[in-house]
Amino acid sequence: MTPAPVELAVDIRKEIAHRNGEADDLRLRAVERAGIDAGLAQRRFMLVDPNNRLVAAT
Repeated sequence: MTPAPVELAVDIRKEIAHRNGEADDLRLRAVERAGIDAGLAQRRFMLVDPNNRLVAAT
């Protein structure tokens, strides 16, 4: 193998690793946002009058 294909393979591997890292960051932010939304929904639900919670849950 000549140096050029090896360098190309290394560059491609670095790009794949970089993109995987970006995808991981996006997934982490989505999970964090889902947790925030779930907490907000729970707080709102708990503020509803207990007699009306069946309606609020739908």
